[in-house]
Amino acid sequence: MFELFVRPPQVQQWRNLEEHGFNTNEWRFNEHTGTHIDVPAHAQDGGLTVDQLPLEDFIAPLAVVRYGDRADRDNATEMTVADIEAWERRNGRLPRGAFVAADATWYHRMGTPAFLNLDTAAESMAFPGVSPEAADFLLTQRSIVGFGTDTISLEHSRRLFPLVHRMLLTTGHYGLEAMANLDRVPDTGATLVLGVPKLQGGFGAPVRAMALF
Repeated sequence: MFELFVRPPQVQQWRNLEEHGFNTNEWRFNEHTGTHIDVPAHAQDGGLTVDQLPLEDFIAPLAVVRYGDRADRDNATEMTVADIEAWERRNGRLPRGAFVAADATWYHRMGTPAFLNLDTAAESMAFPGVSPEAADFLLTQRSIVGFGTDTISLEHSRRLFPLVHRMLLTTGHYGLEAMANLDRVPDTGATLVLGVPKLQGGFGAPVRAMALF
């Protein structure tokens, strides 16, 4: 979770088997915790909320675009149009209705200081994201349901204004952040299946993102 904006989850066991005959927990967490979905209402008043997104968009051809070698050298790089075009030279044009996952090999940094590369003294972070040019290409030149990253944000760390979020979400698409295990998924040929809680009026939600192949 992005601790600058999101409070840590809290969990308390509310009933137990010995006293009540069953176990149950009470959870308190922000919508944008762990692997989660950003929906249009996250960036636009009146946009679609979690419960209003079309169910069919949660099952999509999955394309994994990798730029981890560059991200290792430049912790605030971005997935570019050139990365997408290189993917298409190898695999063919992105399928209609695809979801594009930007793989910076960042998931392996989860739980370590290198995930955010937070420099408290300089008040800065360093992590990759998706470039505005790549977002525009996917949104205007290809037919996608959304795109996502294995980092904490769709934006790279040096972009203070959430431009890529606005581009994606205000056009009716959705994004995924903090995706895991992209290195275990093929570049093409897998199907993304999202388990999304139907939170009425939700601006986002933790999800179970599965790749079937």
